[in-house]
Amino acid sequence: GLYPAYLVVLTSVVGVTFCHHLRSLRVIGSVPNWLLSCLYGSKLIILFLPGTHVLPSTFLISLSVSMAYIIPTRAERQMGSGMHPGGSERKALQRGMSSTTGAS
Repeated sequence: GLYPAYLVVLTSVVGVTFCHHLRSLRVIGSVPNWLLSCLYGSKLIILFLPGTHVLPSTFLISLSVSMAYIIPTRAERQMGSGMHPGGSERKALQRGMSSTTGAS
């Protein structure tokens, strides 16, 4: 390939780590984090698949495969945010804060 394999792996790992760090700081949202993570994952697949035009197709495949984990289902939307990661914890925290503020 054009770049050594260790550079592709290193930049992909650093990119995914940086994206998740920015997400934890709430600098970027979950959708940009998902898009960039799929892009960096697709970049790793270039190491295993020969060809020059592999990145766009692997990126689209990774988006379509991982979309089921990002977009809530109809049942999850009807139940509210309790089904999403952090949703039940957020509701429990809000209940705890409302009970402490009400007791004051």
